Amino acid sequence: MNITPFPTLSPATIDAINVIGQWLAQDDFSGEVPYQADCVILAGNAVMPTIDAACKIARDQQIPLLISGGIGHSTTFLYSAIAQHPHYNTIRTTGRAEATILADIAHQFWHIPHEKIWIEDQSTNCGENARFSIALLNQAVERVHTAIVVQDPTMQRRTMATFRRMTGDNPDAPRWLSYPGFVPQLGNNADSVGNDSNLLIVFYVQIMPDDFVMQLHRF
Repeated sequence: MNITPFPTLSPATIDAINVIGQWLAQDDFSGEVPYQADCVILAGNAVMPTIDAACKIARDQQIPLLISGGIGHSTTFLYSAIAQHPHYNTIRTTGRAEATILADIAHQFWHIPHEKIWIEDQSTNCGENARFSIALLNQAVERVHTAIVVQDPTMQRRTMATFRRMTGDNPDAPRWLSYPGFVPQLGNNADSVGNDSNLLIVFYVQIMPDDFVMQLHRF
């Protein structure tokens, strides 16, 4: 992974950035286990821990995973993230919609059945993610009362606002719950504090499918 060097930021500046990051990464859950829902909506993005978090919820709760994302201005970031991933790099990416790529991850690595994966592969922005996902939910055989929305943490709050704006005061609309998967934390790299090559790093916990964990336990 290529990491861009930045000059050292003051602790106050880093704290301020992290406050904003925590606000953007809207999390409607107080604990680690999300509230039981009828569906998980994963908006296409290139943040792998967020993608894994959505897949884990859908698998553990055995509920549908609706994946929204066509080919947009940032799709190449997903291609790059997949290519650099130690396990997902076998997934074909070039020329494919974000939703179809993420559906492959959900099925091949998280073992979510095809019938539990709903694909919306035409949206190219946040507004279309919401509008097209809602249209797909309206076609579901069973009504979705509660949906957990998962997105890039820095886009989570605006995505939730978009979903709620799209449904407005509709009494039949699902209850939208926000879950970013993780909250990014920015910090100075302790190995290079005090020089111009100091790097900013984001800390997160990587969630892995059980198959990967079992493989790690063998070594």
